[in-house]
This record gives sequence, structure tokens and C-alpha cells, in this order.
Amino acid sequence: MRIVLTVLAVTAVLAGGLAGCGDSKHDERLKKAAGITAFRIRCTQDLWNRTGGHKASWGDNYRDPVKARVIERHGETITLEMTGPHLVDLLNKLHHMDGPGASDPLARRMYEAIAPQIDAVQATPAQGAPVPEVVIDDTVGTAPASPTASSPAGASASPSTSNK
Repeated sequence: MRIVLTVLAVTAVLAGGLAGCGDSKHDERLKKAAGITAFRIRCTQDLWNRTGGHKASWGDNYRDPVKARVIERHGETITLEMTGPHLVDLLNKLHHMDGPGASDPLARRMYEAIAPQIDAVQATPAQGAPVPEVVIDDTVGTAPASPTASSPAGASASPSTSNK
């Protein structure tokens, strides 16, 4: 009996796909995403290439790259813009890449960054509302190094280069 319960528990976890993303929640997101006229994602070119921008070598579905337009480049960071239907394609692709029988931390990171933005979308946005945008850059907002306890306030925390 314990073995059966364990198998059922493991099956339930695997069937959920992405962490906290059962199929009904995923389906709700797809419906919301379908109605979005424009959605932006800012991330590294590498992250995009390895999640939505590549042609996968597996399966027939979700194999093609997701259509998105690069609207801005800053070094290795790009800002993409896509329509709702293409966002649906991306969500399905990410869900498939990190769903039952698969584990892709890049797909999970991308999906988990996008999901709250889609969840917050209102059916009739206010006139002039900004285009929803997700920034996937864990260095954004990193505080600069603070002065050390032995340094006077405002003094640089870097080693001194003066001669004694």
C-alpha cells in the first residue's frame, strides 16, 4: 500500500510540470496571454537562444523558434517584443521543456519570470497602460559595495594606493 501511495505522489508531482504550475493554471495563463497585443522580455541573448529562440531537436510540437522581434540590444542583453499568440507559443514551449519527464532550469527560470506578469494582466487594460515587460537579470538592483566598518562614511572601500 505504501508503494502505491508513493507512486501516486510522485506521479502527481511530475504531472504538475513547472513548479506551482498545474495544467489548469497554465491554461489560464495561455488564455490571458492570447489576448495581449504586445509583451516584452529583457534577458541575455544566450538565455533567449536556449529557451525560446532555438530550434529544438526533440518532438514535433514546440520545435520551431518562437517568433519575437529584437527591439533593443545592450551588450549581451536584448529586449524582445512579441504578440500574445507568440507568447502562447513561448509558454507552451517552456512548459514542455520543463514539464513531466523533462527538467530544464533555464526554461523554468524564464517561465517563472513571465508567469506573474501574465497573472497580473487585466482583461481591459487602462488606456495608455505600458506594454507588460519582464526583466530576467538577477544583477539588476544589486546594491553597490558599502564602506567597511573601519572606513569613514563616504570613504572608498577599495584598498588605498597611497605611499607612506
